[in-house]
Formats: sequence, C-alpha cells, structure tokens
Amino acid sequence: MIRLSPGASVESAKEALTTAARDAGNVIGAGGTGVDRFNGYLDWAVTQERRLANAYSGAAIDDLLRTRRYWAIQTLSPADYGSSLGRFIELELTDRIREFEAEVTKLNEAAALWQEHPNGSLLNCVVLDTNMIMGHATGLASLDWTRMIDRRPHEPIGLATLSVVIDELDSLKTASGNMTNVAGESYPRRSLAQRALNHLNKTFPDKHRRTQLEYTPADAGPIVPRLYQVLVLDDLDHTRLPTADAEILDRALTLEPFTQSVTVVSYDTNLIFTARSLGLEAKLLNHDEAS
Repeated sequence: MIRLSPGASVESAKEALTTAARDAGNVIGAGGTGVDRFNGYLDWAVTQERRLANAYSGAAIDDLLRTRRYWAIQTLSPADYGSSLGRFIELELTDRIREFEAEVTKLNEAAALWQEHPNGSLLNCVVLDTNMIMGHATGLASLDWTRMIDRRPHEPIGLATLSVVIDELDSLKTASGNMTNVAGESYPRRSLAQRALNHLNKTFPDKHRRTQLEYTPADAGPIVPRLYQVLVLDDLDHTRLPTADAEILDRALTLEPFTQSVTVVSYDTNLIFTARSLGLEAKLLNHDEAS
C-alpha cells in the first residue's frame, strides 16, 4: 500500500524518487576507492532521507531506504575492508535504484485508477463500507451520488471497493440472521452478501480494476455524471489494522493524494464520526436518503 505524507502529491513523490535514483547512479558512476564509495553513499543516504520525508511517512522511508544493508553500512569501519566495500555499496545502491523505479511504476498505476484518462479529470472517491455494498449491490448506479457528496454533475465519481470489504462479504456468505435493506425488506445476510459478491464478479470480470457504471439516478438532469466502480486491492505483504472500520478509514486517507476528493459514505454513525475526526469528508445516510 502506497502511503504518502499528508499534503504530499503524487508528482512530488515521483520527483523525489526519480532524483534519488539518479543521484544513486551518480555515486556508482563516480567510481573511486571503497572509502570514496562509502562516503558517497553516506552523503547520498542523508540527502535522500530529507528528500523523501517531504513525500513519505517514516514507515515508508524504512521500506524504501533504510534496509538491512543501510544499517550495516552505518556501522562499518571502512578501513577494515578492501575492494569488497565498494562492491557492497554498489550492490545496495543498485537495489535502491531498482526499488525507487518500481515505486514510481506503482504510483503511476495507482494514479491512473483515479484519473479518467491521461491528463483527464481526477475522480471524486466515495469509500463504501460493507453494509453499503450489501444493501445496494445491484442498485449502486441508481443512487444520487452527486447530491449525496455535494458535487457538480460534470464531476466524475469513483466508488472505492476495498479488499477488507470483499473479505467481510466472503465471511458473510455463511452468516445467519437477517438484514433489513433500504426499502424496509428483510433478507438473510448470506443472501445479500452473495448478491453483492455476484455483482462484483460481473463488474470486474477480468484483471481490470475500474469499470464505468451506467449511471441512472432518478432525478438526473441534462448532464449525467460519469460513475465508476474501482477495486482497491491490498498488496500481498499488507498488514491489516485490528478492525474493519479502522482499515476502511486508513485506506480512505491513503487515497487522498490520488483523487479529487475522498468521502466516506455509510449508515454507521461511529464510522462517520471517526472519519470526520480524521479530517475526511463523511456522509451519514439514513434509509430515506438512499431509497
């Protein structure tokens, strides 16, 4: 999961990474003795820590820069090593270049999910919790999202479907008990969960993670907004937070640099209050608003 610092932009992060990779290449290209490489690396590492801190959290900098080799190099006495020191430094710098380039690719891919087309409008992101998808599943495209999140008709909207929500739906496939939908009708939870999963399977039939929905709000004016549904998947090494609500809100915060805006929409009062306390836009729905 890409985690940029609050207020950082995707472009500033890419610039920091690209510059760090170029400077690492310059240290390698400068040649010299092992001691020269050692001193060049230390100077490079300090500069990149400052540079990356403008775009990334401390934990992200640990992953990008402060590797096991980084810490090993800090404790080395260069006089105790011969030519192997220079090769060791070069190995670490080469790996950092590769890692920074991979991170730029990830940033580009994440940004593309929330941009209609190259140089196009950024989507206004709506983060949905499990109950929203269970309750509306096949009717997501008929809700008046423009009114709900207070956007103009020409502003495109993307409905974020998170991995944690999909996991909850999977676990509810065998759940007991009923859930009342927006029309006041009671259905088995497992049936609603399965219906929601079927909708997702149809919406995302292949590897694509964004699909344009046929937006049909009841009170649509002459301009019908563009509505998309977007899969926001976890990285394989991602560690979840203890609760689904915490995970949903954490994901919402990480999406801010990539979108025009982020709004959490839910029937869950506590989720909405917590979202607002974190500085997120949040809309608490009642059944009348979403019917």
